[in-house]
Amino acid sequence: MISTSDFKNGTNILVDGEPYQIAWFQNHKPGKGGAVMRVKLRHLKKGGTIERTFKSCEKFETLTITRQKKQFLYKEGNNFNFMDMNTYEQITVYPKLLGKMVNFLKENIEVEAIYLENELIGIDLPVIT
Repeated sequence: MISTSDFKNGTNILVDGEPYQIAWFQNHKPGKGGAVMRVKLRHLKKGGTIERTFKSCEKFETLTITRQKKQFLYKEGNNFNFMDMNTYEQITVYPKLLGKMVNFLKENIEVEAIYLENELIGIDLPVIT
């Protein structure tokens, strides 16, 4: 559990049963009443951003985000197949999860798979300079 006083940019929390990442926060003390925390949250699965205000005493459950190296193997029908670089296990990813990234996938490219509590929520492409 994490309190609003422990907020940091990039912290992943559960708000109203949905996974969010803190993009921005500000402690605000109005003239009357107690202090509040103004927060911009980015939805980890849908990608949208919302703004919320929380009382200073509220607590939230923290979420664990992990990253694993994967290699894009091939496209089969509408689905995309990736291989884990450590275990050589293959997974199938649906195009809805990848979004516009499907236009940039090339065979044998290494990507990072993003997992939220052991559920695949996205893929990060490598930065090519």
